[in-house]
Amino acid sequence: MRTFVLIPGVGCGGWAWRPTAKLLEQAGHRAAALTLPGLRFDTPDPAATLREAAQYVVDHVQTHSPEAVTLVAHSWGGYPATAAAAALGPAQVEELVYYNAVVPASGVPMVDENTQMGAYLRHTLTQGPTIPLDADTVTNVLMPGEDPVAQDLVASLVTSTPGGYILGSVDGPSVVDLGIPARYILGAQDISLARPGAEFAARIGLQPRIVEGSHMAMFTRPTELARVLLEDR
Repeated sequence: MRTFVLIPGVGCGGWAWRPTAKLLEQAGHRAAALTLPGLRFDTPDPAATLREAAQYVVDHVQTHSPEAVTLVAHSWGGYPATAAAAALGPAQVEELVYYNAVVPASGVPMVDENTQMGAYLRHTLTQGPTIPLDADTVTNVLMPGEDPVAQDLVASLVTSTPGGYILGSVDGPSVVDLGIPARYILGAQDISLARPGAEFAARIGLQPRIVEGSHMAMFTRPTELARVLLEDR
């Protein structure tokens, strides 16, 4: 039995991972779909920082998982997942999986991964402390071609993301240099990443494992993703 800790990307909470988590649990494993402090419905924290998000993951693992865990990161979630893996080390993290995720370059925040996107995000943060996700972005960028009912549901669930989440960076060596095995899984229809998924995978010396689906397919098409997560490493 393995323990999966599932980490969401910008605008998302644990709800985005629940379909995949349920399938992992049905296969006999443990799965925790986290909602990070800055992305909660009930008590959002616009001032939350990347460091706090990473510490939340560390605290969850140390409190709830005496055995080593598999961290699975989606989208921006690659940042807190990578930082948490570095803090926990190989004794507590048996694997780090990036799914449609940013593999952080040392010292580079998400806002600087794409020049055009970065300019837009920095401008948005001059209007307030968070980055909203509107319905058009969900429909046309995160979930193009998906079921309109699913698009509308996701648009109703996403929250604004604290600016500190995308302005913070991860410093230090990669997880591979720390001795933590890693994998990169990429949705074939994902068009939303700041760089091609193959570029992010190459940062840790990998080729991406391709699965069907858009950026949010862990929510809309979880079956294949769960199967790939359970493959022998």
